[in-house]
Amino acid sequence: MSAENMSLFGSSNGTVSYADENKLPDKHAPQFVATIATATAFPDVPVEKDCPAAEAGLCIVENGPKTAVTISTPLPAENVDQATGDSDDSPNLSAEKRVRSQAAKLQRDYQQHPLLPPCCDSCKHKCNSKPVNRSLIHQKFWGMEYNERKTWVAAHVKLMNVKRRRSESDTRCCTLPAQDVGEAVVCKKFFLNTLGLTCDKIITTAVSTLCGNVTVMADKRGKHEPANKFSEYVVAQIKNHIESYHPSVSHYRREHAPYRRYLSPEISIQDMHQNYVTSFPQHNCSYEFYRQIVKSLNISFVKLGEEECEYCLQHDVHKKECSAEECDLCRSWDMHVESARISRKHYKSDMEKNADDEVFLSCDMQKIIMLPRMPGIKSCVFTRRLVAFHETFAPLGGKKKQPLGVVWHEGISGRNADDVMSCFAKVLRHPSYRDTQKFTFYADNCGPQNKNWTLYTGLVGEVNRPGGPEKITIKYLEKGYTFMSADSFHSRIESELRKMKNVYDFEDFVAVINRHGIAVPMNAADFSFWANGASSAKFTRKPTLADVSIVQFRRGCTKLFWKTNMDSDDWEEGDFLKKKTASQLLRGDLFPSHCTPRGIPQSKKHDIETKLCALMSVGRRVFWGSLSVNDNSDDLIDS
Repeated sequence: MSAENMSLFGSSNGTVSYADENKLPDKHAPQFVATIATATAFPDVPVEKDCPAAEAGLCIVENGPKTAVTISTPLPAENVDQATGDSDDSPNLSAEKRVRSQAAKLQRDYQQHPLLPPCCDSCKHKCNSKPVNRSLIHQKFWGMEYNERKTWVAAHVKLMNVKRRRSESDTRCCTLPAQDVGEAVVCKKFFLNTLGLTCDKIITTAVSTLCGNVTVMADKRGKHEPANKFSEYVVAQIKNHIESYHPSVSHYRREHAPYRRYLSPEISIQDMHQNYVTSFPQHNCSYEFYRQIVKSLNISFVKLGEEECEYCLQHDVHKKECSAEECDLCRSWDMHVESARISRKHYKSDMEKNADDEVFLSCDMQKIIMLPRMPGIKSCVFTRRLVAFHETFAPLGGKKKQPLGVVWHEGISGRNADDVMSCFAKVLRHPSYRDTQKFTFYADNCGPQNKNWTLYTGLVGEVNRPGGPEKITIKYLEKGYTFMSADSFHSRIESELRKMKNVYDFEDFVAVINRHGIAVPMNAADFSFWANGASSAKFTRKPTLADVSIVQFRRGCTKLFWKTNMDSDDWEEGDFLKKKTASQLLRGDLFPSHCTPRGIPQSKKHDIETKLCALMSVGRRVFWGSLSVNDNSDDLIDS
């Protein structure tokens, strides 16, 4: 830093002016710099007029309790660095980060409380002659946590009755560990200086005033209950208000986040908080407190499909603390990253393939969709609406054919494994792929949807039915790296829904999908009672589904073919079906279809008709009036 016209001051009441730079001898430079540093760090301490700085031509003026120092002519560079602390070796205290870890706090405390000199030789306790290892005691003391230090002090300070009482206080006897004699009685100054302390407050707070009963009070800092803390009644009321928005479990992340619930993207947490403040102004609930309650309920507003890899985020935290050469967690993460690299390599390779008899599709279910969708209508948000489902089958790279969007709602069927298998069957039989003999699907590792024995049983039936494909392959992308063409299609659909704003019924939702792809509405007869045909008999040979990266089904065979590494050239195979089921599927006999729609509870239909249909045109109410009712069906918002 430049020393030209540099001012080091405590206040503007006094000034020191340097008259002649040539009058400052080298022998006085350190003392002069020390004088400036003293005036800067301790502005209340007056500067001595007969110091070497004055002899060198400095004029010192004091007009108040504080002294200002002004230097009009630059000092030598080395002296300026010593005075201002701008040398390369001196730390910049203003730029230091806040200490957060426990180890760093202990190190900070140790440095801030160095070992002080012992008491004088005239001490009546003769402390200096006692075998006390002061440096070792000091080091161990500052290696303890706060409460441990208080306990240590309390254990080495004894309360004793005085012989001639002149006040209500008791005599405190300080002791320190000593070699050979156990504990040595020392004076208070020797005791405190050994611990690096300049105040006896720690003794006062560490011991009680009861004679002979030394106790330690726990540290209560940060543990006092705030005066403005909300009662349990108010917190319960806030939770009930949040639940009134009907957060639901996402079928998109059901396996990896079974306890996390999601809210419709048409609302925000700001809207929810504003509604609560309007409804209950007497509670004065802040936005931050409301947000924390939402978080504690495990309710998310994150856009699904855009999350980072949780495994990689956990490893980023772990690697900062891991110093072992051989670590199981680090080795597992290396395998995870390598598997992700291999699966993405195959995805890109298949994207560039061009064959007339083979198609490569990515399949995924879109996040929660609730109908009707009417942003800005408060009664719509608080009503238990109809859950709609959208299973997408999109070509890799978005070339040639348009994506197929298989759609249905909870009034027709649910979202179990047999329902997802029915979607696969619908696509395999779709006119767009009637000449296709080989299907390759890319999917995520969601077990209830894409990796289960019900799905595998159904695909064996599809390759063996008359007119079925020759081969069906499913490749599973590594967790955390599952972005694919289906996600891009979902993004376009979500964007179109926002542009359309109001989606009154299921036909409107189908129209949105048709603008970017081909909507394939499902009716009750399109869903079959696909069953889990896997056998537990000893003759079967099945893989552990969690380890599988690719599976394949071939015509004329009921075996399962699989790999645990996509780069492997060899397929493993095994019979996994019950013999009766395998014989049935090999003959081309499929499972029966549903006869009637699933239906929704009468109360749910009544709420939609009474609260929301009045806000629609008459033509849009027809769909809601024709919904099937079944009080035995669960509301899929809650399941």
